[in-house]
Amino acid sequence: MKTIFLINDNSAHAKHAAELAYNIACKVQANILIGNIVKTGRVVSVKEKTLIGGNIETTVETTPDLRKHLQNLNTEADSFKPIIGNINLADLSVSDISQLINKHKIWMVVKGTPAKHSLRSESHSANINFVLNKIKCPVLLVPENSVVNDFERMIYMADLRYCQLHVVRFLTEMADPFGANVMVAHLSAKELPNMDREYSHSVFRETICRSIRYDKLFFDNIQERDVRKAVDILINGMSTDLMALVNHQFHFEEVVNGQIEDTLPPYINIPLLIFPN
Repeated sequence: MKTIFLINDNSAHAKHAAELAYNIACKVQANILIGNIVKTGRVVSVKEKTLIGGNIETTVETTPDLRKHLQNLNTEADSFKPIIGNINLADLSVSDISQLINKHKIWMVVKGTPAKHSLRSESHSANINFVLNKIKCPVLLVPENSVVNDFERMIYMADLRYCQLHVVRFLTEMADPFGANVMVAHLSAKELPNMDREYSHSVFRETICRSIRYDKLFFDNIQERDVRKAVDILINGMSTDLMALVNHQFHFEEVVNGQIEDTLPPYINIPLLIFPN
């Protein structure tokens, strides 16, 4: 059973991300483990048994509002109902959190990002960069101003010559229960020449489509060399619901302005799925 690890700082953007995480969990049939990174109220010691394997001694909130919110959504669900777990991370180092995620083979980490910079979220911005560099699963960053809906189009932006099959496979498996399209959008790396359109489509068919069977898997060769303009084309021109990148590979730094801060750049107004390098 898959497990989605939801980072919670008791903010509005965390709740927004939680609702998307819940929607994904219902579609792909995954459980949800809420990781609370700030303390609210009294905590008690319990044992988590169902979500991450074995018994681990931990502390959980006695008033877990986000957990209650998701459990309320469960009462309204007609199909799969994910198990909602809760764990306190406030006293753990980011290294410990990363080890926990890897040890228990979390399928995806989900974290909300605020629409505006705040002192509250600033203290956690460096943490997510550290976690991204240490864990083995992708991280879904959900902007507070994004619209939470079913996915219809997911795009993986990469130089086709270095396109990673496991990223495409993950996206197609995630997209399938939504009936969503998945597109590999080729954007040549700075130091490399553009690929001829006909040749790039041939490479896509021979290297990607032969390895991954998905009826709604598509390709486009983006000739625009300006990454910002290319991102605008992908998000707004193509009505994309989710964009995927590989951490520290090719266009990543240009898209996120160097590294992940407490907020995403304003031109990224859709969920951003970042895969480990």
